[in-house]
Amino acid sequence: MAFAALVSPQSSGWSYRERTDPIYDTVTATAEVRGPQGSRLSVSCEQPGTGSVYVWFSPDLYLGRGHEKFVAVRFDDAAPLDEERWTFAGDQAALVNNVWTVTGPMMAAGQVVVRAIADDGQQVTRAFSLRGSAATIERVYRTCRDRWPLPGGSIGG
Repeated sequence: MAFAALVSPQSSGWSYRERTDPIYDTVTATAEVRGPQGSRLSVSCEQPGTGSVYVWFSPDLYLGRGHEKFVAVRFDDAAPLDEERWTFAGDQAALVNNVWTVTGPMMAAGQVVVRAIADDGQQVTRAFSLRGSAATIERVYRTCRDRWPLPGGSIGG
C-alpha cells in the first residue's frame, strides 16, 4: 500500500511558460507538471530549432552528475520503456536523444511513472498525471520550432 501512495499521480495540471532572451530575442518554452514530493517532469528547449526539445525529470533528490544512465518510463499500463540513456545532472535527469520516444506517448497517455536509480543505488520512482499535457507539449514544440514527435510531420516554423 505504501508503494501505491508513493506513485499516485498528482492532479496539479500542466503549466506552460516562455522566456525571451534579452540579447538575442530568442524565445524558449517549458511545459511542466509537478508530482509527489516536490518532483517535476518537464518538456523544454533552451535554443529553438530542430532537435532542441528535451525532457527532464527532477525528483527533488540527488541522482548523480556527469554521466548517462537508463531511466525507466511507463505510460498507463503499457510495457516500460527503458532503453534510452538519460544524462544525470545533480537532482535532474535529462533525455536529449530520441526525445519523441517519451514526448509522443506523453500526449496520449493518462499517467506516466518514471524511475531512476541514483548513484547511491536508491530507486527513485515518481508518477505524474498527463492530463492536459498534449496541448502544452505541442505548444513547446511549436515555440521551439522543433519537429513534431508524432507520425506525419513537422509543426515547427
